[in-house]
Amino acid sequence: MGGLVTTWPCSRQRRLRRDWCLLSPEPSKPKEAQYDPRHQDPRRRIYSDKILRRAIDRQRKELLSTIARMLAGEERPAEQPEVQISEDHFYELVARWRLETRTLSSTTDRALHSAYQDIIGMGKPVLPLIFRELSQRGGHWFWALRHITQENPVPQQDAGNIQKMREAWLRWGQEHHYL
Repeated sequence: MGGLVTTWPCSRQRRLRRDWCLLSPEPSKPKEAQYDPRHQDPRRRIYSDKILRRAIDRQRKELLSTIARMLAGEERPAEQPEVQISEDHFYELVARWRLETRTLSSTTDRALHSAYQDIIGMGKPVLPLIFRELSQRGGHWFWALRHITQENPVPQQDAGNIQKMREAWLRWGQEHHYL
């Protein structure tokens, strides 16, 4: 196949291109630089999305802890009698919380659910019910317990280990006579 040499574009193609440019209604403009996320390195975009999600989760946790501290630390005026916590109301909130968050994998989203927040808002009188629920059915009650009691009996090395966290909180509940 030797001997065949072509240059591109050939003279005929150059002429056709020139004629086409003359016939086009708009003169060709230089392309402006535009942001197109498809041209980015996809690994970098995923990395930045992870950082953004972590930052949002951190802000959510800070906001939730501030709200929980305000609700738990709120003192009732002396003229108002102590509010009795209805077990029925508590278990309705628990059932609603479990039903509506069963498909969520984010602990933050579970803790930000309105029923969970209502339970935290009940304050210390609800602790025996939470400990009973934790001992019988388990669940992610650690956030509520930590914000209501303002304590964290879980050692740092056990953080994230659900079984050991549960045992630590149940031990704390027995020591403080909630169970």
